[in-house]
Amino acid sequence: MTHHFHPTVLREYDIRGVVGSELTSTALESMGRAFGTYMQRRTGRKQVVLGRDVRPSSAAFAEAVMQGMVASGCEVIDIGQVPTPLTSFAINHFWVDGAAQVTASHNPAEFNGLKLQVGMEALAGDELQKVERLIASGAFASGQGSHLADGQRHDAHE
Repeated sequence: MTHHFHPTVLREYDIRGVVGSELTSTALESMGRAFGTYMQRRTGRKQVVLGRDVRPSSAAFAEAVMQGMVASGCEVIDIGQVPTPLTSFAINHFWVDGAAQVTASHNPAEFNGLKLQVGMEALAGDELQKVERLIASGAFASGQGSHLADGQRHDAHE
């Protein structure tokens, strides 16, 4: 399954768009799967932290991103509703390989988006374009990932 983003959603430093029309759970699941694939191919590792902001759409979007990353074989630690800097901090705290934060920063509530990191490096520019090309091609990694939420591990088959 491939998904093409609305042309204005993919920005220089993140993904941002209007919820429902430009950005959907399906799009974010594809982005999670592509990011998990990209990270594993770039680093050879697969542990990721996932956070989200307080927007009404963020919980469902974070769930979609998590499902995509788990389907690519990633081990996801869901740290819940947190400010974006805490997600970056959690990379070093949990000794993981990257992070995804569902947020549209300062934009109005009808927007949402996604910020991605590999290590402490924000995914931007050409590297973010590589993730978008993975989505367009559908050339995703597949695996049996897991996620940790509320202190409990959940395997992909659950």
